[in-house]
Amino acid sequence: MNGRARATALICALVQRATRARLHAHGRSRVSGVVMRRRQLRWWVVLGTLALQACRCGTDVNPVETRFRVPPESQSVDFGRVLEGTVVTKQVTLIAETRASVSVGASTLPPFSVEPLIDIPGGSQLDLEVAFRAGNGESTGELVLTSGRQEVRVSLRGVGVREPPCIPTAVCRTSKYSLELDRCVETPSPDESPCEPDSQCLEQGRCRTGQCLGIARRCQDNDACTSDACSMDAGCVHTRISCPQPTAPCKVPTCDPRTGCGEATAPDGTPCGPSNCTSVKACVAGACMDIPTPEGTECAPAIACYGVSRCRNQACTRPDAGAWLPTWSARIEGTPVTSSPALLSFAGSLYFTVCGLPAPLMDAGVGGDGGTLDGGADGGRADGGDAGEPDGGPGDAGPGDAGPGDAGPATWCAIASYTSTGFDRFILRVPGEERLAHVGPAGLVLRVDGGLVFRSRIMGAFLGGWETGSVSAAQVAMLGDGGVVVAMAADGGTHLVVTSTMAASELAFVPGEVTHVAAGLDDSVYTLSAASLRRFGPFADGGSGLEVAALDGGAQELLALADDSVVAGDQLLQWTSRGFLAPRRLEGPADAGLAPRDVLVTPFTIFLFFRGCTVLAMSCLPEDQVGWVRAFARNTGAVLWEEKLLPERTRGRVVEASALRLPGTTDNPLAAVVEGTGEDGGLVNGLVVSVDGGRALECEFPDGTGRLAASVFTPGQLLTLATRPDGGVFLEAWSLGALPLETSGWTSAEGLGGQRRPAR
Repeated sequence: MNGRARATALICALVQRATRARLHAHGRSRVSGVVMRRRQLRWWVVLGTLALQACRCGTDVNPVETRFRVPPESQSVDFGRVLEGTVVTKQVTLIAETRASVSVGASTLPPFSVEPLIDIPGGSQLDLEVAFRAGNGESTGELVLTSGRQEVRVSLRGVGVREPPCIPTAVCRTSKYSLELDRCVETPSPDESPCEPDSQCLEQGRCRTGQCLGIARRCQDNDACTSDACSMDAGCVHTRISCPQPTAPCKVPTCDPRTGCGEATAPDGTPCGPSNCTSVKACVAGACMDIPTPEGTECAPAIACYGVSRCRNQACTRPDAGAWLPTWSARIEGTPVTSSPALLSFAGSLYFTVCGLPAPLMDAGVGGDGGTLDGGADGGRADGGDAGEPDGGPGDAGPGDAGPGDAGPATWCAIASYTSTGFDRFILRVPGEERLAHVGPAGLVLRVDGGLVFRSRIMGAFLGGWETGSVSAAQVAMLGDGGVVVAMAADGGTHLVVTSTMAASELAFVPGEVTHVAAGLDDSVYTLSAASLRRFGPFADGGSGLEVAALDGGAQELLALADDSVVAGDQLLQWTSRGFLAPRRLEGPADAGLAPRDVLVTPFTIFLFFRGCTVLAMSCLPEDQVGWVRAFARNTGAVLWEEKLLPERTRGRVVEASALRLPGTTDNPLAAVVEGTGEDGGLVNGLVVSVDGGRALECEFPDGTGRLAASVFTPGQLLTLATRPDGGVFLEAWSLGALPLETSGWTSAEGLGGQRRPAR
């Protein structure tokens, strides 16, 4: 029997003894004649009866009841914010209210869990551990505690937080989500952490003080017949050396990987002099001899949709045009941005912008959207409407992001880059439209509403941004060192500002509105305004300054620049060490519909593209105009030839053009990509090659190619970005074969899509 039972038994015994004594005394009082009051007697009788019934002497005693309690501070448990998939525990305090031990049963439902039974020693307290496995979102529940007929309920609550992706803005940076700050926190990577250098000419990269450093890549292939070098973009490059041609006509150069260049007797039939489809000089037993040209001898290489030309009946015969199919094709999501320029090519890579993409599944949070003004990592600009604090990106000009799940745009744009062989290099989503302006050694320059964005050519990483106001592509030009000249209207005139990813400085103030800016290969800067052309830059004597040329005829619409020649509207100006020569008019056709004028300047020729009547001497309605090109001699401005580029009664445009180079001549044939709509409403798309005003080649794109958004010539191939009738967008490459493109690097500020840029 425990202490409580013994105490109860003792009390019962005392009550019974007192009751019997009282009753016995009552009996004696009647004998002695003393009368007890009835009420008092009645109460003692009732009390005695109850005592005798409830307190039975011996071992038949009621069991002792045990109890527990939960203090107020443990009657609700809040686990707070916990990363998804993480298990955390909290304690609930239980206190025994009796000297006997208390067994308490515990139960709850997922995502909470608890041990099912706990024993609390009598008169003490114990902490019960409750676990919470976090999911994604808020969870609530109850902890039910029972002991006998006693039940206590404890409320439970926890919030699971899904960790967003944290992408560092650069190499040798680590980005990790902070639950306490509710954002991605970026820190420098520890020294000696492995990293991938930006240059392909470095390897075994290691982070040191936040920079990715490496050792020079060894490109020696131990082959005496190759020249070994390293390209920052492509890595090791092993170029086959060109051994000198032997003086003997029927000797050919050879190269041994161990000893280098040598010579050997040419195989029989090797050409050793001039040849045509009548006779050919060829080597026979080591001697150069005249022999009849064999039927079927190749006399011209394959070009675009035309196969190899061969000698037939002593004449060089080109086969009929065949089916021109793309060498590769890539389907692109979204809609291409067609503002000029829409497609740029540099160092073997292509760049363009598409919009209308669905929003990403999760925003990267503060500092994570890498945009124009906030310098984050996912390629976009400030999301607008966020309530966060400044996030420290380059050129930060406003509040940062509010974290994951912020209210961004419903659809996004993307900066896309592909190799010239059809592999995607990167597709970087950005929340706003970023329009291409230039690409060069220093990276990409893009226009956004209110400013410029600088991005890396490697992965599109954000390098910086500047607020320049709204500018057109014609008001932006790139210098050789990566600086960008921008014409910014203010104070009743135009400020010429040279910007980069890190700084900006004013070059000059020009009265009035500057409509076009261009940079020469010597980094001189030309501006075009209503009636004047200005040149800022280096001179032959090493100095720098300003030269102004007055234009005849008022406002001009286009500026094209090539070395020392400038085309402004229909006027040709040439620059010398003594300044500008007097402008000369390019004789444009009367009533030719030149709005705007498209100009291509090459080493020897200036091409002017326009719309005019079927016969230029006549006038016609706009719907009857066709596409024309007129060629001018660059040194004199004289008309060389003219030609219709599109079939009669075909509305259309020149999408892109390039001059061709014929070795040993000063002629510049023209290759042009045209797009038109015929009388039946069908598209007329293709490549046209003109030589001296005559149609030399014509290759049509297959049916279904779609409407061209942009096109650009690259060595050996033509790249097009087209929208198909079914809504698909395709980037495609078309082989040009041996078509000899002019590669001297002439540039245009606007021109045919503004896509020609100087080769540096």
